Amino acid sequence: MKKVFASRINTVVSTILILSSWGFAGTYGGGSGTAEDPYRISTPAHWQELMNAPVDWDKHFILVSDIDLQGISLTPIGYEGCEFTGTVSGAGFVLRNALLLSPNFDHVGLFGYIGPAGQLRSIAVENLKVTGSHRVGGLCGSNSGTVSDCRVSGTVMALGELGGLCGWNNGIIHRCFVGGTVIGEGSSIGGLCGWTNFGSISDCYAVGAVQGYDHVGGLCGYNLKGEVVRCYAAGKVTGTINTGGLFGKVDFTTTNPVSGCLWDKQATGQINATGFGPLEGTAGKTTAEMKTLSTFTSAGWDFSDTDGDPADWWLPTDNYPRLIWETILSFSPDHGVYWGTQQVTIRCSAPAATIHYTLDGEEPTQNDPIILSGSILPISQPLTLKAKAWLAGMIPSETKSAAYEIKRICPAGDLDGDCKVDMRDFVVVSEWWLQTCDVTNNWCNGVDLDLSGVIDLGELEDVASNTLDEEEVINHVKEFTIQMNRDYNDVHIQQYYGKNMTHVFYLNVQTDSTVLGIVVTTPGGIAFSMSPAVYVWRESRPDGLYSGGRGMLGPDWYLWEYEYRFFEADSLAAYGDGYYTFTIHYADGGKQTTEVWFGIPGTSDPIPAPTQIPTFTTITNGGTFSSPVSFNWQPCTDPAVLYIGMGILYGDYWDFEDLAISGLDAPVPLSPGEHAAWIYFDSYYYDINPDGIDVGIGKNVQNYYTFTVN
Repeated sequence: MKKVFASRINTVVSTILILSSWGFAGTYGGGSGTAEDPYRISTPAHWQELMNAPVDWDKHFILVSDIDLQGISLTPIGYEGCEFTGTVSGAGFVLRNALLLSPNFDHVGLFGYIGPAGQLRSIAVENLKVTGSHRVGGLCGSNSGTVSDCRVSGTVMALGELGGLCGWNNGIIHRCFVGGTVIGEGSSIGGLCGWTNFGSISDCYAVGAVQGYDHVGGLCGYNLKGEVVRCYAAGKVTGTINTGGLFGKVDFTTTNPVSGCLWDKQATGQINATGFGPLEGTAGKTTAEMKTLSTFTSAGWDFSDTDGDPADWWLPTDNYPRLIWETILSFSPDHGVYWGTQQVTIRCSAPAATIHYTLDGEEPTQNDPIILSGSILPISQPLTLKAKAWLAGMIPSETKSAAYEIKRICPAGDLDGDCKVDMRDFVVVSEWWLQTCDVTNNWCNGVDLDLSGVIDLGELEDVASNTLDEEEVINHVKEFTIQMNRDYNDVHIQQYYGKNMTHVFYLNVQTDSTVLGIVVTTPGGIAFSMSPAVYVWRESRPDGLYSGGRGMLGPDWYLWEYEYRFFEADSLAAYGDGYYTFTIHYADGGKQTTEVWFGIPGTSDPIPAPTQIPTFTTITNGGTFSSPVSFNWQPCTDPAVLYIGMGILYGDYWDFEDLAISGLDAPVPLSPGEHAAWIYFDSYYYDINPDGIDVGIGKNVQNYYTFTVN
């Protein structure tokens, strides 16, 4: 558990728990839920209202803003026996950063089960991650309704009947595409749909990588008598058996339900349409042919508005066909290294679209500056340009991003390209410290200033002789926190990294001025640099929880965090007990050097690490329980422990100084679905260092549990 000294997280009931009354209709952001006056959704809280109100699953909804679902506890909307039968219109807005981890459940996606009357249209989903068992998709697990004009990007993982858009389809999918990764362990794995069962798929495509075992296809894993027309696949397809560029297998009796479908033989790596060989109504093409208009018009695709029927497709220059509602951005030049100011032209495939851009690498929003298609933007310093286009009534374009490196003739000792010699350049030297370089200085990115073949004191002297003097200051740091945590069973870390994390070294510094860099020297004399890119700069919210993004801690203080994760074979030697020296360099030209004793205050003794593993007695890892849930644990008998803490992910947090406490006073009501809880035993001390700065130091052992509430 990460602590912030002097501002411990208080007990807070999260939105997901407040909104877990399944029998009550939501209020959302307005509207009455009819087709003429749909409920309006503009915040994560509104989405949670919909998620937790099955009584509203036959109503009408519309997005009226982009919604960032990062950090929100999500469960699928609709399940078998209680399907979603309403309508949701994305209206040109985006759902992003959704995380659904339900590896033991079927019908998993943002929508778990769409009934025959259900409709999803014009919904864009970006940077999604979903795990499930069977019938799993990015947008919908199972579909018996209609899904149209939608797109999904991200990663979807499950055992079987898995697709980037929908896992199982018995309904209609029209004019949709997937640009994400699909990873399955079993059968019926497809880029767009895992299993289509008498349903229909038309004018769709998938360009993401697909991986599975049996019945694996770039478009669909298994097609049972489902009509599939005018679709293509162009992502890498990998399977063990029954693997094809479009389908793993197609089953039909007399009439072939597939027509006008194509796949890129080079991109997919597959020479046959299905895992059982060729299939009429399909054709494999080269990448060049897949970017040629005649390839598709000869297969009956509609690229023209002149036939009385609106076109479904258009073909960008040197690219695959795109759906008519897509907008595509391009930069010229696209990226690169340049001497002096570079003129970058921004173009959009839809001239009437409004283009917003950023120059700081942040995701563009409709509040950012506007530029017209065909306009030139001068780039005079190294930066990442991002742009996004909005067109009324259409899903916005995917974000276009490109990095530009602008080189100038700068003073000797300038290593970070800002044409100044300052603390940033010392940070660069520390990052390359004692690295061996080649005679051309290429291996070390030009950091070997004296061409000695190694980054050492010579480089420090070169930088020091040209650097600007920094004013020594003493009043910018409010407090330090240093903590070494022993971690057990953090399944989210295990899933993300593919290995077990054993310890976390955690450090935070609160300052009242923007920091350029911090150099930390450990008790063993090892120095490491905390460069600005390493920091997590977070906003402290009124409810005590952290919110991602840039912000302030209180009215005047910035919180800078550093975290180092140790896995099975990693050594803790560099992060031992003793004095840590911090040299903090500020944007205003000042610097501050101070020491923190990582040991028991007022003694020379190290902090004893707790050895007793905290263990819940009323819940188990992977177990299923009824709400409300009781949380009791084995009594703490470890003499090193000073505090006990426990919490529920995105829910409440409790902290006890009375070590005799072995459980919460009352059970905790939890909504149905997956939950996570943790408990820790803590050896934590408070101190003031010689410069009068508050210090929090400690070691703890934490146990992490995941469980399901039925």
